[in-house]
Amino acid sequence: CGKFWARVPVFDPDGFFKSNWDWLVVFLVLYIAIYTPFEACFIHTKPPDWDGGKSLIAMKTLGYFSDCVFIMDILFNFNTEFVKAGAVKVSGRREIAVNYFYGFFPVDLISSIPIDWFMGSSNVSAVSMAKCIRLLRLGRLMRKLDQLQAANALRVVKLMFAFMLVCHWVACGWYYIGVHEEGSNDDVDEEYRSWTSTIKHGNGIALFSDNLAAWYQ
Repeated sequence: CGKFWARVPVFDPDGFFKSNWDWLVVFLVLYIAIYTPFEACFIHTKPPDWDGGKSLIAMKTLGYFSDCVFIMDILFNFNTEFVKAGAVKVSGRREIAVNYFYGFFPVDLISSIPIDWFMGSSNVSAVSMAKCIRLLRLGRLMRKLDQLQAANALRVVKLMFAFMLVCHWVACGWYYIGVHEEGSNDDVDEEYRSWTSTIKHGNGIALFSDNLAAWYQ
């Protein structure tokens, strides 16, 4: 194991590979921040016989891919130089490991656990809520934006992004509450029923239309 680890290169954080890898991780973190609440509140509240089609398969596939990337990212971070006080890059493996272990490793580890791989589909609601732990990686996205040379110019972009993301989470939660209220609305007059029941007449509407309707409620 020691010989194998010695063959693994130490990456330059500003090098071509690690820079592009970090952007891949940032993209997947952004995707997870959008998809995880969407999955928990929209997809898992559908009937068992509901078929999401090819779009759902694509979203789930990208979710599994992100699980693999996050695990690999931890291994890469144990082999990536870091900059200490004085703008000095440290390339010693022991120093790198200690710095990462007592730094962002706990957050990265907790947010990288592929919960659905172990829990399966026995308790869909519990799995969905547990997967929200992945949102801890949002700090990685903010750190990456702060490292950009135009970080000050991106403050407005960051603010708009945070606002849109919070609106998305609120819409997901609002839809989740509405769906669970439907079960207790069987004997309630039409005008007092949950708002989600009003958009499911006839053949119903598409999944993304449900999400759009939640934004406007």
